[in-house]
Amino acid sequence: MKLSYEIILNEFSIEDGVALARKGATKLGRLNALELLQILMIFQDISPVQHFEGEPTINILTRSGERYLVRTDLHKLMLYDTRQLQLPARVLEAASILIEIEDESSTLRTQINQHLNKAAQAHREKEEAAQQEALRRPLPCFLGLA
Repeated sequence: MKLSYEIILNEFSIEDGVALARKGATKLGRLNALELLQILMIFQDISPVQHFEGEPTINILTRSGERYLVRTDLHKLMLYDTRQLQLPARVLEAASILIEIEDESSTLRTQINQHLNKAAQAHREKEEAAQQEALRRPLPCFLGLA
């Protein structure tokens, strides 16, 4: 069974993988777990120096009818159950939010881990390529080593 979530972005939108300030709400419709994970990771990277006039949040409606609100502060995600807003937020990683809001966590956990492993591998490959490129560059002559 494919998990899906109804997502609404408040006071921001996402364009080309970057969160941008935007007045009002942007309804994204139904997203699968990996799409929501990507949204949460982008949302988590909102810089405190970005100028958002409102408070950016994400509203999540699960297929079982549960509603959640996600806020961010200093690159941390805070999850609220909208039926219990008087309770303190749970500070979680993006992947942990998905596991928290979904009962079928074993399948979801596997999918998330696969996605995160691919992203980590791509990052390692990029770092290795940059290191190899740096090694191929000639040393500056002002060091007297050339």
